[in-house]
Amino acid sequence: MALDFVAITRREGEALAAAARARSLDALVPSCPGWDAHALLAHTSGVHRWAAAAILNGGGAPGRFPKAPEDRAAVLGWFEEGLDIVVAALAATQPEAPSWTFMPQDQTAAFWHRRMAQETLVHRWDLQAAFGVTTSIDPELASDGIDELMVVHAPRRLSQVEGGITTEGTIHVHCTDAAGEWTFSSHGDSFTMTRGHTKGDVALRGPAGEVLLVLWGRRSIDAAAVEVIGEAPVLQRWLAPGMP
Repeated sequence: MALDFVAITRREGEALAAAARARSLDALVPSCPGWDAHALLAHTSGVHRWAAAAILNGGGAPGRFPKAPEDRAAVLGWFEEGLDIVVAALAATQPEAPSWTFMPQDQTAAFWHRRMAQETLVHRWDLQAAFGVTTSIDPELASDGIDELMVVHAPRRLSQVEGGITTEGTIHVHCTDAAGEWTFSSHGDSFTMTRGHTKGDVALRGPAGEVLLVLWGRRSIDAAAVEVIGEAPVLQRWLAPGMP
């Protein structure tokens, strides 16, 4: 069964808002260095509103990134309003409809359907983790998030690290509670990835949610319920610069 990204975005956004409502917006978010809960809400709602503008703009760029209200006390309401805006935009737009995205290979609204679900999921976890009350990550959704990371974000990441990243080997990623296997390597700004079961120089395996958090730099390997088998330095070279 296909993932319902519109419903997921709504669900994860409401969970994020509930976590924010229960605690101080001044609380620091350790998985997002330099951010407090207020900054996380402002960023996530800005992304929601920016994506909604892209979705509804018929292929045109969305313009400036939205700015949160200066009144810190108003940001939670602003987030909830932005969640309504992006969910309505997603629900009103077929995935195959044309839309500007930051991925040249996919200029359709499907990109934003997936991106908004994954963006909201990860930041929901960030805020809940800051308060020590995380709820589980659906394995199928996490596996989809790993795939999106491989297709969209990993290649972009290389352009953000001076000189790129050379893994000096292949990394195999294997979800143990959902379908999903990938093998990848990088050399400078070149990234290659294949899906399916192949042998890498090192394997990262575990529950999909745990693997997703490790690959997004949200959890260290030591703190996550994952296994590393093989040449660990190959994986460490990839993880060392941190995901954006």
